Amino acid sequence: MQKRFDKVLAVFVALSFLVSVVLMLLYTEIISASFETNPFGWCSRIFPVVPFLFLQLLLCKNAKRKWVQALPLAILAAGALFFSVVFALSGDWGVIGSILTLIYSIAPVVGCGLGFVIYRIWRKQNYKINAERYVQLVIFPLVVLVVGLGVDFYEVRHFNGRAIYDIPAKEAIVAAFDENTCTYTDNELIGYTRGQLHEIWGEPQTMLAGFWGDLWKTGDGTAVIVYYDAGDRIEYVKTDRTSAYDTNRAAVTIDGKIYDVVGESLYFETEEAEEVYEQTESHAIDDYAAPYMAAEPEAGYYFPDMEMDYAVLERGIVVMYGNEWFLCSPRE
Repeated sequence: MQKRFDKVLAVFVALSFLVSVVLMLLYTEIISASFETNPFGWCSRIFPVVPFLFLQLLLCKNAKRKWVQALPLAILAAGALFFSVVFALSGDWGVIGSILTLIYSIAPVVGCGLGFVIYRIWRKQNYKINAERYVQLVIFPLVVLVVGLGVDFYEVRHFNGRAIYDIPAKEAIVAAFDENTCTYTDNELIGYTRGQLHEIWGEPQTMLAGFWGDLWKTGDGTAVIVYYDAGDRIEYVKTDRTSAYDTNRAAVTIDGKIYDVVGESLYFETEEAEEVYEQTESHAIDDYAAPYMAAEPEAGYYFPDMEMDYAVLERGIVVMYGNEWFLCSPRE
């Protein structure tokens, strides 16, 4: 009876770990679930309590050495330390990464703790096994799953339950700001995800350098700037008419040479974004671009003391103004 129960418990460990992985893949949208708003956030964070409880119970019952029983907690501690160090060394991800590591470590640690407690109670009962034990083995993960999904769907319905196709047009957002009927923290975009906004508005003209955000432009050149939280949900929105200038008439000087700004603001692919970050943030280039004051003043963004970051890419020199990057070409 004892050996059969151990085998059943081992199967439940494997199955519950598999469920945890699937929930995480659904939450990160590696597996597509065709939901307008992802309902697996809480469930993916809570459910790991199940496999770690079963694993801890199995080890406590069968492992004779104390260090083997403490192995899950040791692995969790080592993993949390490793990822905290990795995130700390990655710069901007330091604080956010450490918080995420802490959040996703809570359920496994709680599961291990419950495993120790249940084992001690079970040992006092002389490892009694009956039909009730098997029922508990099935009911517990189902209860955790139902609670997690219940919280997620409640949150989706009451906080983020708007349909994706209710996302207003960029021009409507600009009009709402002009009429003072919304604010940067209280508007119709708050709560939607980055992916949902990209699906309706298309790819942004540029990603904000140094910020977690995107920028789109309307037909008259007004910028709609969207900022996201750590979960990729829209947190702040603002509009900016100061960037509605004719970029083709703007020019800068770099090392005494004149460069004309060409076209609209840029959207960097991953490799270019990393290269720009490396050149500007690591001060590989310690010089700055300056406005070319002989350019047409109505071009709009010339300030005598302005210093603008720039980077040298394969496609040419790019200059940053107002958190937007622009391609420049040498004036002939």
